[in-house]
Amino acid sequence: MSPTDPMSLEFTYSLDYRGVPHPEHDRGDYPLRWRVTATVDADPDGDGDPEMRHAADATAYLVPDAGDIDLFGTLDAVNQELANMAEYLAFRRPDLLIQLNGDRSDLLYLSSLEVDEDLRGKKIGYAVFNAIMETVARSADLAILLPAPILSDATPEPGTPAHDAEVAALRRYWEGVGFYDIGGGYLAFGGIEGAIRDLGDEGYLDAAEFESFE
Repeated sequence: MSPTDPMSLEFTYSLDYRGVPHPEHDRGDYPLRWRVTATVDADPDGDGDPEMRHAADATAYLVPDAGDIDLFGTLDAVNQELANMAEYLAFRRPDLLIQLNGDRSDLLYLSSLEVDEDLRGKKIGYAVFNAIMETVARSADLAILLPAPILSDATPEPGTPAHDAEVAALRRYWEGVGFYDIGGGYLAFGGIEGAIRDLGDEGYLDAAEFESFE
């Protein structure tokens, strides 16, 4: 198996959490922050032990029962990144939150996913996201992300053509795995995609409109 074959990846999941999550839990502790590391055998055809090397890192926040809580009030207590996402969903896209009422009501926010530079272009990012959705986020009916370059000394300044080009490339990448635009710069995966893609003149459905949508 090729060292760049996503099926050869091995994953390590890390979660630090106090107590058992429930709607009355301390708001600052409520989202589950998962750190995921992917490694791959650099010499799969060798005769000795596997030579595992780092392939990718990801950070994802899982919000249990997202449709049953005050999402903005909860995530506003965590950090600005999550507060911005929750504010957008609560006030601009309540239709997406309505569909989280039910047995599969968790929400996943993919905060970051970085593949080692020499392994990019091998669909490893797709494999990492799929692994998250098929393990710790199996009860998540909706995933959200905000495409943006990983911050580093080499990251272009926001608003520059170079930065805009990187954001556009990331959007194309995630659209390739099935994410779609929900406005505000955000992309979503899952949910009732037909309702999202068939919006009215304003581009959004309010709660009453969504309940009557067929």
